[in-house]
Amino acid sequence: MNGLKAFLGFGFTMLISMYSLGQPPHLLQVFNTSNSPLPEDNIRALTIAPDSTLWIGTENGLATLKNGIWGTISTFNTYQIRAIAFDSSGYAWVGTFLNGLWVQTDTGWINHTTINSTLPDNFVRTISFCPNGDAWIGTVAGAAKISNNTWTVYRQSNTNWYTEHVAASYCSPANEVWLGGINSGLMKQQGPSWFIYRTMATGLPDNTILDIKQTANGALWLAMPAAGTAAFDGNLGWVYYNTLTSFNPSNSINHIAIGNSGNMYFASADKGLVVYAGGLAWFHLSSTVRPDTSGTFLPTDELLTLVQDHDGNIWASASNMGLLRIQFLDSTTAAPSINLLATTLLYPNPAADVAVIESTISDLTITLTNIAGQAVFTAIATSPQTKIPLSHLPRGIYMVVLQSHQAREVRRLVVY
Repeated sequence: MNGLKAFLGFGFTMLISMYSLGQPPHLLQVFNTSNSPLPEDNIRALTIAPDSTLWIGTENGLATLKNGIWGTISTFNTYQIRAIAFDSSGYAWVGTFLNGLWVQTDTGWINHTTINSTLPDNFVRTISFCPNGDAWIGTVAGAAKISNNTWTVYRQSNTNWYTEHVAASYCSPANEVWLGGINSGLMKQQGPSWFIYRTMATGLPDNTILDIKQTANGALWLAMPAAGTAAFDGNLGWVYYNTLTSFNPSNSINHIAIGNSGNMYFASADKGLVVYAGGLAWFHLSSTVRPDTSGTFLPTDELLTLVQDHDGNIWASASNMGLLRIQFLDSTTAAPSINLLATTLLYPNPAADVAVIESTISDLTITLTNIAGQAVFTAIATSPQTKIPLSHLPRGIYMVVLQSHQAREVRRLVVY
């Protein structure tokens, strides 16, 4: 597998995710119904409007937030919002659960349903726009393209699709349309037909895709609930990023945001906010892990969606726990500080019987995991040297996780 080959090609003593970010004390803010006008703590859609307003789609209405000022849009009171997008004219399009598609105009909102339009279903999960102005609406029963007010509907009956449940959509700068869904695979429109990437035939790691994004270099990134994330460039094929092939801590990704500085941010279902800074640099912020000294943890490990604003703040929805505002110091604001674990030694590497961790850090926790992420050794350093017994372990590649109150680092250890 391409991702695994790339992973194994690095030197044995490569330092992996080594960030002591030196975050400010107020790294995290949590907004919920008890401390804000947020109408509901379960949020399924987040979008930054052209005027920098944050639009928040909840299971009980639509709220807005800009410069600390909250608002609501009464049209959607009690509605369950599942998708929000803005067209090139700055008008909002809102997808709902069972209440169809709503389009903003100069005079108000127009509601498209299965009764007054050819919308395939009133449960709208995704909305995206092409540079040529086409709108793509994904529902649980097919997709609709709206081009110059003309609707074209795509279902199993008139395509080669495996299922009709469309959960993700993306249109590239070249007007290439990509759709993904529940057990649908990744579908690319090619004229009147569709090319479908599936796990058995094309190497797609998961047939369920919840989000699609494309980076500036053209790589297509997918959010998958059972296989982490994968990048596809159309030529070299797939590169997988999951717990087996990378230092991505999660195999369950709900949503993707491409950061202003090029970092990738992932809303995971089990590890909180996952951050990929390129190369082998992965870290995450969760209910038990933080890459800084702020003392702030997420209220839950399950995030549903996220977006980054123009100031670099990450806004994420915590499952049934409201809205999170997370401030990260990345290249948009300041460079990471020097890692305090950089002076920690691991030797020999490769090793056969015993590996040694040498460090002067007093609160260092050492965990050895196999490539499946299972802990096979854990210890708290009580002296400058800690020995890790290896003779009972199968040969292979292991991860040495070094954790202190100020930093976290992962190193690779080869056992032979």
